[in-house]
Amino acid sequence: MDGFFEGFDAGALAEAEDAEATTDSLRLFLQACEESLLAVEAPPPNSIALPTDIEGELQAECETLAKLVAHARGGDFAAVLTSPLLEPLANALTRAQIDAAIEAGGMPRLLAEIRAASDAFVAAAPPGVTPDMRRFGLLLLAVGSMQLYGHANWTGPAAKEFNGPFDIAGDADIGQHGQTILNALEVNGEDMYVLLRGPGYLWLACALLGILQASKDAVEMPKDSGAMASGQTLAIWRGRCAYMWQLSIADASERGHGQCPWLFKLCIDDLVGTQDSSGPLALPGFLGVEMVAAVRGITAPTQYLARCRGQVACSSWSSHPH
Repeated sequence: MDGFFEGFDAGALAEAEDAEATTDSLRLFLQACEESLLAVEAPPPNSIALPTDIEGELQAECETLAKLVAHARGGDFAAVLTSPLLEPLANALTRAQIDAAIEAGGMPRLLAEIRAASDAFVAAAPPGVTPDMRRFGLLLLAVGSMQLYGHANWTGPAAKEFNGPFDIAGDADIGQHGQTILNALEVNGEDMYVLLRGPGYLWLACALLGILQASKDAVEMPKDSGAMASGQTLAIWRGRCAYMWQLSIADASERGHGQCPWLFKLCIDDLVGTQDSSGPLALPGFLGVEMVAAVRGITAPTQYLARCRGQVACSSWSSHPH
């Protein structure tokens, strides 16, 4: 053992140790960003500690991500999209690009172009910037889009037009491409409420989070529908987005009418999981054992009925990346 390291360059070993330390520092930084994004109360400004011992483009990207957390959390979609960091996505989400894509091939064409822009954004990361960092930037874009949609339809403040990629102030059925977007969000045979504001922003969040159906009557998740965004809290944001989507269904009610198995699976079942495969809320530090068992017991009949109707293909969903 004494001579084991004789052939190694001491400088190379030091560089490897430094790289490992930087990786740990970046991981903790991204974790702090996600915690701030999920916090019940808005964290104080500059509360996210930047990684230590970084510089150049890596430092600049970390600083930008930390600033964008507050914008995404507050639904300031314009501030997120116009960040120089997300320029490839901003170029794909201009009104002119969206009009051209929808006219050329409908919403599937628009989805393909957004996916291509996302892939290019991740691939163009400078040295030191990891794919996870870039995909977290896409998560911020998805959250900002979803929060803007929530503000426009439920929580306020009232959304005003800001020359964003989709209409936000007028009713969905009379806005540009409004009916096309509403049709794209039809799920399990349930139509969207036509007086919604800004459904394009809900659709965009669903696309980035990877929860769109392949078609109106699809029962399996297509192979290329994986989320463009990523993060440790991805499943939670997918669930929140699915719940907001469920609230937007025309016939949805508190009595269970208009409830969609696809969305139920995402916003409840996937978060709790099964005995064979636990969801994130069943992990230590979240729901207690008794609560998890209670939720699984309540939701089991709904999932059983859905399977019997052929509306939920659990095998495909369980293998779907989170």
